[in-house]
Amino acid sequence: MIEFIIWFIACFFSTLGIVYIYYKFVNVDKISLGCCIFFLIGVFLITIIRYYHIYILNYIFYFLFYPLLFYFLKRLTLKHIIYYTVIIWFYGMALDLLSMFILSLLSLFLDLNVYENIIYNTGPVLITFLLMLCIGNCSIIKNFTYSFYERLNKIKHYDLILIILSLFTLIVAIAISLNIKTLSIGGLLILLILMIFMFFFLIIYVKFIVYENNAFINILKDNNAFYIKVDEENRVFKHNLMAKLLSIKSVANKSARLLIDDLLSEFNSNVDFLNHIKNIPYGINGIVYQKVYPYLGIINVKIDNKLDVDVFKLLKPRRYNVFVEKLIVSIDNAIEASLESVDKMVIINLYINDNIVFIELKNSFNANLDLDLLGTVNYSTKHKKRGLGIFSMLRNNEVKTNVKIVNGYFITILEAKINKNELDN
Repeated sequence: MIEFIIWFIACFFSTLGIVYIYYKFVNVDKISLGCCIFFLIGVFLITIIRYYHIYILNYIFYFLFYPLLFYFLKRLTLKHIIYYTVIIWFYGMALDLLSMFILSLLSLFLDLNVYENIIYNTGPVLITFLLMLCIGNCSIIKNFTYSFYERLNKIKHYDLILIILSLFTLIVAIAISLNIKTLSIGGLLILLILMIFMFFFLIIYVKFIVYENNAFINILKDNNAFYIKVDEENRVFKHNLMAKLLSIKSVANKSARLLIDDLLSEFNSNVDFLNHIKNIPYGINGIVYQKVYPYLGIINVKIDNKLDVDVFKLLKPRRYNVFVEKLIVSIDNAIEASLESVDKMVIINLYINDNIVFIELKNSFNANLDLDLLGTVNYSTKHKKRGLGIFSMLRNNEVKTNVKIVNGYFITILEAKINKNELDN
Protein backbone atom coordinates (compact mmCIF):
# COMPACT_ATOMS: atom_id res chain seq x y z
CA MET A 1 0.00 0.00 0.00
CA ILE A 2 2.83 2.40 0.88
CA GLU A 3 4.54 1.64 -2.43
CA PHE A 4 1.31 2.37 -4.34
CA ILE A 5 0.98 5.73 -2.55
CA ILE A 6 4.57 6.57 -3.48
CA TRP A 7 3.82 5.76 -7.11
CA PHE A 8 0.65 7.88 -6.92
CA ILE A 9 2.62 10.87 -5.60
CA ALA A 10 5.24 10.43 -8.33
CA CYS A 11 2.57 10.19 -11.06
CA PHE A 12 0.71 13.17 -9.59
CA PHE A 13 3.75 15.45 -9.83
CA SER A 14 4.80 14.20 -13.29
CA THR A 15 1.28 14.74 -14.66
CA LEU A 16 1.01 18.10 -12.91
CA GLY A 17 4.30 19.22 -14.52
CA ILE A 18 3.04 18.31 -18.02
CA VAL A 19 -0.26 20.10 -17.43
CA TYR A 20 1.58 23.14 -16.07
CA ILE A 21 3.67 23.48 -19.25
CA TYR A 22 0.52 23.32 -21.38
CA TYR A 23 -1.23 25.77 -19.02
CA LYS A 24 1.56 28.33 -19.45
CA PHE A 25 2.12 27.79 -23.19
CA VAL A 26 -1.51 28.26 -24.29
CA ASN A 27 -2.54 30.70 -21.53
CA VAL A 28 -5.44 28.73 -20.05
CA ASP A 29 -8.03 31.12 -18.61
CA LYS A 30 -9.51 28.93 -15.90
CA ILE A 31 -9.60 25.30 -14.78
CA SER A 32 -13.01 23.75 -14.18
CA LEU A 33 -13.91 21.20 -11.53
CA GLY A 34 -14.50 18.62 -14.26
CA CYS A 35 -10.92 19.07 -15.48
CA CYS A 36 -9.61 18.52 -11.95
CA ILE A 37 -11.63 15.30 -11.58
CA PHE A 38 -10.50 14.07 -15.00
CA PHE A 39 -6.91 14.94 -14.02
CA LEU A 40 -7.11 12.87 -10.81
CA ILE A 41 -8.68 9.92 -12.65
CA GLY A 42 -5.83 10.05 -15.15
CA VAL A 43 -3.23 10.17 -12.39
CA PHE A 44 -4.84 7.12 -10.76
CA LEU A 45 -4.80 5.15 -14.04
CA ILE A 46 -1.18 6.14 -14.72
CA THR A 47 -0.29 4.97 -11.19
CA ILE A 48 -1.85 1.55 -11.86
CA ILE A 49 0.02 1.24 -15.18
CA ARG A 50 3.37 2.09 -13.59
CA TYR A 51 2.77 0.19 -10.37
CA TYR A 52 2.13 -3.03 -12.29
CA HIS A 53 4.87 -2.20 -14.81
CA ILE A 54 2.59 -2.30 -17.86
CA TYR A 55 4.99 -0.13 -19.84
CA ILE A 56 3.32 -0.77 -23.19
CA LEU A 57 0.18 1.00 -21.94
CA ASN A 58 2.19 3.88 -20.54
CA TYR A 59 2.93 5.38 -23.98
CA ILE A 60 -0.49 4.58 -25.38
CA PHE A 61 -2.26 6.13 -22.40
CA TYR A 62 -0.13 9.28 -22.70
CA PHE A 63 -1.31 9.94 -26.26
CA LEU A 64 -4.92 9.21 -25.33
CA PHE A 65 -5.25 10.88 -21.94
CA TYR A 66 -3.29 14.11 -22.40
CA PRO A 67 -4.92 15.23 -25.69
CA LEU A 68 -8.32 14.91 -24.01
CA LEU A 69 -7.12 16.71 -20.88
CA PHE A 70 -5.54 19.48 -22.97
CA TYR A 71 -8.78 19.85 -24.93
CA PHE A 72 -10.81 20.21 -21.74
CA LEU A 73 -8.36 22.80 -20.40
CA LYS A 74 -8.56 24.92 -23.55
CA ARG A 75 -10.44 23.95 -26.70
CA LEU A 76 -7.89 24.38 -29.46
CA THR A 77 -7.88 22.79 -32.91
CA LEU A 78 -6.92 19.15 -33.37
CA LYS A 79 -3.60 20.17 -34.93
CA HIS A 80 -2.81 22.39 -31.92
CA ILE A 81 -3.66 19.61 -29.44
CA ILE A 82 -1.57 17.01 -31.26
CA TYR A 83 1.34 19.41 -31.57
CA TYR A 84 1.43 20.33 -27.88
CA THR A 85 0.99 16.70 -26.87
CA VAL A 86 4.00 15.62 -28.93
CA ILE A 87 6.24 18.60 -28.16
CA ILE A 88 5.62 18.35 -24.37
CA TRP A 89 6.32 14.62 -24.57
CA PHE A 90 9.72 15.40 -26.14
CA TYR A 91 10.37 18.03 -23.47
CA GLY A 92 9.44 15.49 -20.79
CA MET A 93 11.78 12.84 -22.21
CA ALA A 94 14.65 15.34 -22.28
CA LEU A 95 13.92 16.46 -18.72
CA ASP A 96 13.77 12.85 -17.50
CA LEU A 97 17.26 12.25 -18.84
CA LEU A 98 18.46 15.51 -17.32
CA SER A 99 16.92 14.64 -13.95
CA MET A 100 18.65 11.25 -13.93
CA PHE A 101 21.93 12.99 -14.70
CA ILE A 102 21.37 15.50 -11.86
CA LEU A 103 20.47 12.70 -9.45
CA SER A 104 23.62 10.81 -10.43
CA LEU A 105 25.72 13.91 -9.74
CA LEU A 106 24.08 14.34 -6.34
CA SER A 107 24.87 10.76 -5.46
CA LEU A 108 28.57 11.49 -6.03
CA PHE A 109 28.61 14.29 -3.44
CA LEU A 110 25.96 12.97 -1.07
CA ASP A 111 25.63 9.61 0.54
CA LEU A 112 22.62 8.55 -1.52
CA ASN A 113 21.60 5.22 -2.89
CA VAL A 114 19.72 6.18 -6.03
CA TYR A 115 18.47 2.62 -6.36
CA GLU A 116 16.46 2.75 -3.14
CA ASN A 117 12.79 2.40 -3.93
CA ILE A 118 11.59 5.78 -2.63
CA ILE A 119 14.46 7.72 -4.24
CA TYR A 120 14.30 5.70 -7.46
CA ASN A 121 10.57 6.36 -7.88
CA THR A 122 10.20 9.90 -6.61
CA GLY A 123 13.65 11.50 -7.00
CA PRO A 124 13.74 11.90 -10.81
CA VAL A 125 10.04 12.81 -10.86
CA LEU A 126 10.45 15.67 -8.38
CA ILE A 127 13.52 16.99 -10.21
CA THR A 128 11.66 16.72 -13.56
CA PHE A 129 8.69 18.53 -12.03
CA LEU A 130 10.92 21.43 -10.92
CA LEU A 131 12.49 21.57 -14.38
CA MET A 132 9.00 21.61 -15.96
CA LEU A 133 8.10 24.60 -13.80
CA CYS A 134 11.19 26.34 -15.16
CA ILE A 135 10.30 25.49 -18.77
CA GLY A 136 6.72 26.71 -18.31
CA ASN A 137 8.05 30.11 -17.26
CA CYS A 138 10.92 30.28 -19.77
CA SER A 139 10.02 32.81 -22.50
CA ILE A 140 12.79 31.55 -24.81
CA ILE A 141 11.44 27.99 -24.90
CA LYS A 142 7.89 29.32 -25.13
CA ASN A 143 8.75 31.49 -28.17
CA PHE A 144 10.66 28.62 -29.75
CA THR A 145 7.60 26.39 -29.33
CA TYR A 146 5.38 28.99 -31.00
CA SER A 147 7.75 29.54 -33.94
CA PHE A 148 8.25 25.80 -34.38
CA TYR A 149 4.49 25.34 -34.51
CA GLU A 150 4.17 28.03 -37.20
CA ARG A 151 6.54 26.03 -39.37
CA LEU A 152 4.75 22.76 -38.66
CA ASN A 153 1.41 24.43 -39.34
CA LYS A 154 2.33 24.54 -43.03
CA ILE A 155 2.23 20.74 -43.10
CA LYS A 156 -1.06 19.37 -44.44
CA HIS A 157 -3.31 17.29 -42.20
CA TYR A 158 -2.77 13.96 -43.91
CA ASP A 159 1.00 14.46 -43.90
CA LEU A 160 0.84 15.25 -40.19
CA ILE A 161 -1.20 12.11 -39.55
CA LEU A 162 1.34 10.04 -41.46
CA ILE A 163 4.17 11.49 -39.36
CA ILE A 164 2.29 10.84 -36.10
CA LEU A 165 1.36 7.31 -37.20
CA SER A 166 4.99 6.56 -38.03
CA LEU A 167 6.25 7.92 -34.69
CA PHE A 168 3.52 6.18 -32.74
CA THR A 169 4.19 2.86 -34.48
CA LEU A 170 7.92 3.24 -33.80
CA ILE A 171 7.31 3.90 -30.10
CA VAL A 172 4.92 0.95 -29.76
CA ALA A 173 7.32 -1.32 -31.63
CA ILE A 174 10.17 -0.35 -29.29
CA ALA A 175 7.96 -0.86 -26.23
CA ILE A 176 6.82 -4.27 -27.50
CA SER A 177 10.38 -5.38 -28.25
CA LEU A 178 11.47 -4.43 -24.72
CA ASN A 179 8.54 -6.27 -23.11
CA ILE A 180 7.96 -9.11 -25.58
CA LYS A 181 8.35 -11.80 -22.92
CA THR A 182 5.62 -10.40 -20.69
CA LEU A 183 3.09 -9.72 -23.46
CA SER A 184 0.47 -12.12 -24.78
CA ILE A 185 -0.52 -12.60 -28.40
CA GLY A 186 -4.12 -11.71 -27.57
CA GLY A 187 -3.06 -8.41 -26.02
CA LEU A 188 -0.93 -7.55 -29.05
CA LEU A 189 -3.80 -8.29 -31.43
CA ILE A 190 -6.19 -6.10 -29.42
CA LEU A 191 -3.61 -3.32 -29.38
CA LEU A 192 -3.07 -3.53 -33.14
CA ILE A 193 -6.81 -3.56 -33.84
CA LEU A 194 -7.33 -0.49 -31.63
CA MET A 195 -4.49 1.31 -33.39
CA ILE A 196 -5.86 0.47 -36.84
CA PHE A 197 -9.38 1.63 -35.95
CA MET A 198 -8.12 4.82 -34.32
CA PHE A 199 -6.02 5.92 -37.27
CA PHE A 200 -8.59 4.74 -39.81
CA PHE A 201 -11.30 6.97 -38.36
CA LEU A 202 -8.81 9.81 -37.93
CA ILE A 203 -7.82 9.62 -41.61
CA ILE A 204 -11.49 9.44 -42.69
CA TYR A 205 -12.25 12.50 -40.56
CA VAL A 206 -9.38 14.49 -42.06
CA LYS A 207 -10.24 13.39 -45.59
CA PHE A 208 -13.80 14.55 -45.01
CA ILE A 209 -12.54 17.97 -43.88
CA VAL A 210 -10.23 18.19 -46.92
CA TYR A 211 -13.12 17.25 -49.22
CA GLU A 212 -15.35 19.91 -47.68
CA ASN A 213 -12.60 22.53 -47.96
CA ASN A 214 -11.95 21.66 -51.60
CA ALA A 215 -15.67 21.83 -52.38
CA PHE A 216 -15.91 25.21 -50.65
CA ILE A 217 -12.87 26.53 -52.54
CA ASN A 218 -14.31 25.37 -55.87
CA ILE A 219 -17.64 27.06 -55.12
CA LEU A 220 -15.78 30.20 -54.07
CA LYS A 221 -13.77 30.17 -57.31
CA ASP A 222 -16.92 29.74 -59.41
CA ASN A 223 -18.75 32.53 -57.60
CA ASN A 224 -15.71 34.77 -57.72
CA ALA A 225 -15.35 34.21 -61.49
CA PHE A 226 -19.05 34.96 -61.93
CA TYR A 227 -18.92 38.20 -59.94
CA ILE A 228 -15.75 39.30 -61.73
CA LYS A 229 -17.50 38.70 -65.06
CA VAL A 230 -20.56 40.66 -63.90
CA ASP A 231 -18.33 43.49 -62.70
CA GLU A 232 -16.50 43.59 -66.03
CA GLU A 233 -19.74 43.63 -68.01
CA ASN A 234 -21.10 46.30 -65.70
CA ARG A 235 -18.10 48.53 -66.26
CA VAL A 236 -18.24 47.95 -70.03
CA PHE A 237 -21.95 48.80 -70.03
CA LYS A 238 -21.40 52.03 -68.09
CA HIS A 239 -18.51 52.98 -70.35
CA ASN A 240 -20.54 52.36 -73.51
CA LEU A 241 -23.58 54.17 -72.10
CA MET A 242 -21.50 57.30 -71.46
CA ALA A 243 -20.17 57.16 -75.02
CA LYS A 244 -23.63 56.65 -76.53
CA LEU A 245 -25.00 59.61 -74.59
CA LEU A 246 -22.24 61.75 -76.06
CA SER A 247 -23.13 60.37 -79.48
CA ILE A 248 -26.73 61.53 -79.03
CA LYS A 249 -25.51 64.85 -77.71
CA SER A 250 -23.48 65.47 -80.87
CA VAL A 251 -26.67 65.65 -83.00
CA ALA A 252 -29.13 66.94 -80.37
CA ASN A 253 -30.56 70.43 -79.91
CA LYS A 254 -29.55 72.77 -77.12
CA SER A 255 -32.24 71.63 -74.65
CA ALA A 256 -31.43 67.95 -75.18
CA ARG A 257 -27.73 68.68 -74.69
CA LEU A 258 -28.39 70.27 -71.32
CA LEU A 259 -30.32 67.20 -70.21
CA ILE A 260 -27.58 64.87 -71.43
CA ASP A 261 -24.88 66.91 -69.68
CA ASP A 262 -26.85 66.72 -66.44
CA LEU A 263 -27.21 62.94 -66.83
CA LEU A 264 -23.52 62.51 -67.63
CA SER A 265 -22.43 64.59 -64.62
CA GLU A 266 -24.68 62.48 -62.37
CA PHE A 267 -23.18 59.13 -63.42
CA ASN A 268 -19.65 60.22 -64.26
CA SER A 269 -18.04 63.09 -62.38
CA ASN A 270 -15.16 63.15 -64.89
CA VAL A 271 -17.47 64.37 -67.67
CA ASP A 272 -17.93 68.14 -67.42
CA PHE A 273 -17.63 70.12 -70.62
CA LEU A 274 -19.90 73.09 -69.83
CA ASN A 275 -17.08 74.78 -67.89
CA HIS A 276 -14.85 74.70 -70.96
CA ILE A 277 -17.04 75.38 -74.00
CA LYS A 278 -20.36 77.18 -73.93
CA ASN A 279 -21.34 76.43 -77.52
CA ILE A 280 -20.42 72.91 -78.68
CA PRO A 281 -20.20 72.50 -82.49
CA TYR A 282 -22.65 70.12 -84.11
CA GLY A 283 -21.81 66.50 -84.95
CA ILE A 284 -18.37 64.89 -85.09
CA ASN A 285 -16.68 68.29 -84.90
CA GLY A 286 -18.37 68.93 -81.55
CA ILE A 287 -17.17 65.60 -80.14
CA VAL A 288 -13.58 66.24 -81.22
CA TYR A 289 -13.40 69.82 -80.01
CA GLN A 290 -15.05 69.26 -76.64
CA LYS A 291 -12.62 66.40 -75.99
CA VAL A 292 -9.39 68.20 -76.89
CA TYR A 293 -10.30 71.76 -75.87
CA PRO A 294 -9.40 71.36 -72.12
CA TYR A 295 -5.89 70.15 -73.06
CA LEU A 296 -4.96 72.67 -75.77
CA GLY A 297 -2.49 74.42 -73.49
CA ILE A 298 -0.89 71.15 -72.34
CA ILE A 299 -0.83 68.89 -75.40
CA ASN A 300 0.27 69.76 -78.91
CA VAL A 301 -2.95 68.97 -80.79
CA LYS A 302 -3.13 69.01 -84.59
CA ILE A 303 -6.48 68.49 -86.31
CA ASP A 304 -6.90 68.02 -90.05
CA ASN A 305 -10.66 67.96 -90.62
CA LYS A 306 -11.65 67.33 -94.25
CA LEU A 307 -15.22 66.37 -93.41
CA ASP A 308 -17.49 68.97 -95.01
CA VAL A 309 -20.67 66.91 -94.65
CA ASP A 310 -22.91 65.82 -91.81
CA VAL A 311 -21.56 62.37 -90.88
CA PHE A 312 -24.81 61.53 -89.08
CA LYS A 313 -26.63 61.64 -92.46
CA LEU A 314 -24.05 59.34 -94.08
CA LEU A 315 -24.20 56.50 -91.56
CA LYS A 316 -26.91 54.30 -90.17
CA PRO A 317 -27.96 55.33 -86.64
CA ARG A 318 -26.40 52.23 -85.06
CA ARG A 319 -23.18 52.69 -87.03
CA TYR A 320 -23.03 56.37 -86.12
CA ASN A 321 -23.44 55.44 -82.44
CA VAL A 322 -20.58 52.93 -82.61
CA PHE A 323 -18.47 55.37 -84.66
CA VAL A 324 -18.80 58.13 -82.04
CA GLU A 325 -18.28 55.66 -79.20
CA LYS A 326 -15.00 54.43 -80.68
CA LEU A 327 -13.96 57.98 -81.49
CA ILE A 328 -14.46 59.02 -77.84
CA VAL A 329 -12.50 56.04 -76.55
CA SER A 330 -9.68 56.66 -79.02
CA ILE A 331 -9.38 60.36 -78.19
CA ASP A 332 -9.47 59.67 -74.42
CA ASN A 333 -6.73 57.04 -74.77
CA ALA A 334 -4.65 59.29 -77.02
CA ILE A 335 -4.84 62.20 -74.58
CA GLU A 336 -4.02 60.08 -71.50
CA ALA A 337 -1.09 58.37 -73.23
CA SER A 338 0.34 61.62 -74.59
CA LEU A 339 0.14 63.32 -71.19
CA GLU A 340 2.57 60.72 -69.83
CA SER A 341 4.95 61.04 -72.78
CA VAL A 342 7.73 63.54 -73.49
CA ASP A 343 6.42 64.90 -76.81
CA LYS A 344 2.77 65.24 -75.72
CA MET A 345 1.51 65.07 -79.30
CA VAL A 346 -1.99 64.19 -80.59
CA ILE A 347 -2.81 64.30 -84.33
CA ILE A 348 -6.38 63.80 -85.57
CA ASN A 349 -7.20 63.37 -89.26
CA LEU A 350 -10.83 63.18 -90.47
CA TYR A 351 -11.62 62.43 -94.13
CA ILE A 352 -13.73 60.38 -96.55
CA ASN A 353 -12.17 57.96 -99.05
CA ASP A 354 -13.75 55.22 -101.18
CA ASN A 355 -17.16 55.71 -99.55
CA ILE A 356 -15.68 55.20 -96.07
CA VAL A 357 -15.45 57.76 -93.28
CA PHE A 358 -11.99 57.63 -91.77
CA ILE A 359 -10.71 58.98 -88.46
CA GLU A 360 -7.00 58.53 -87.85
CA LEU A 361 -5.48 59.34 -84.48
CA LYS A 362 -1.75 59.46 -83.76
CA ASN A 363 -0.37 60.04 -80.31
CA SER A 364 2.94 59.90 -78.49
CA PHE A 365 3.20 57.49 -75.59
CA ASN A 366 5.60 56.35 -72.93
CA ALA A 367 4.90 52.68 -72.31
CA ASN A 368 5.80 49.21 -73.50
CA LEU A 369 2.67 48.13 -75.33
CA ASP A 370 1.88 44.50 -76.14
CA LEU A 371 -0.33 44.57 -79.23
CA ASP A 372 -1.24 40.91 -78.71
CA LEU A 373 -2.74 41.69 -75.30
CA LEU A 374 -4.20 45.04 -76.31
CA GLY A 375 -7.97 44.87 -76.21
CA THR A 376 -8.23 42.21 -73.52
CA VAL A 377 -10.11 43.08 -70.34
CA ASN A 378 -8.00 44.93 -67.73
CA TYR A 379 -4.92 45.19 -69.98
CA SER A 380 -3.88 48.80 -70.09
CA THR A 381 -0.85 51.06 -69.97
CA LYS A 382 -2.61 53.19 -67.34
CA HIS A 383 -3.90 51.79 -64.08
CA LYS A 384 -5.56 48.70 -62.66
CA LYS A 385 -9.03 47.78 -63.90
CA ARG A 386 -8.52 49.81 -67.06
CA GLY A 387 -8.44 48.79 -70.72
CA LEU A 388 -12.22 48.53 -71.04
CA GLY A 389 -12.40 51.12 -73.79
CA ILE A 390 -10.18 49.30 -76.26
CA PHE A 391 -11.73 45.96 -75.22
CA SER A 392 -15.19 47.34 -76.03
CA MET A 393 -13.96 48.85 -79.31
CA LEU A 394 -12.38 45.70 -80.68
CA ARG A 395 -15.29 43.41 -79.93
CA ASN A 396 -17.77 45.54 -81.94
CA ASN A 397 -17.31 45.12 -85.71
CA GLU A 398 -19.93 47.65 -86.80
CA VAL A 399 -17.02 50.07 -87.28
CA LYS A 400 -13.65 48.64 -88.30
CA THR A 401 -10.79 49.38 -85.89
CA ASN A 402 -7.06 49.07 -86.58
CA VAL A 403 -4.29 49.80 -84.08
CA LYS A 404 -0.57 49.84 -84.72
CA ILE A 405 2.67 51.52 -83.70
CA VAL A 406 4.65 53.39 -86.35
CA ASN A 407 7.73 55.56 -85.78
CA GLY A 408 7.10 55.87 -82.06
CA TYR A 409 3.44 56.86 -82.44
CA PHE A 410 0.42 54.84 -81.43
CA ILE A 411 -2.04 54.93 -84.30
CA THR A 412 -5.76 54.18 -84.20
CA ILE A 413 -7.76 54.11 -87.45
CA LEU A 414 -11.57 53.98 -87.46
CA GLU A 415 -13.43 53.07 -90.66
CA ALA A 416 -17.20 53.52 -91.00
CA LYS A 417 -18.78 52.49 -94.27
CA ILE A 418 -21.24 55.04 -95.67
CA ASN A 419 -24.89 53.96 -95.88
CA LYS A 420 -25.77 52.56 -99.31
CA ASN A 421 -28.86 54.77 -99.56
CA GLU A 422 -26.68 57.84 -99.11
CA LEU A 423 -24.37 56.62 -101.85
CA ASP A 424 -27.29 56.39 -104.25
CA ASN A 425 -28.24 59.97 -103.40
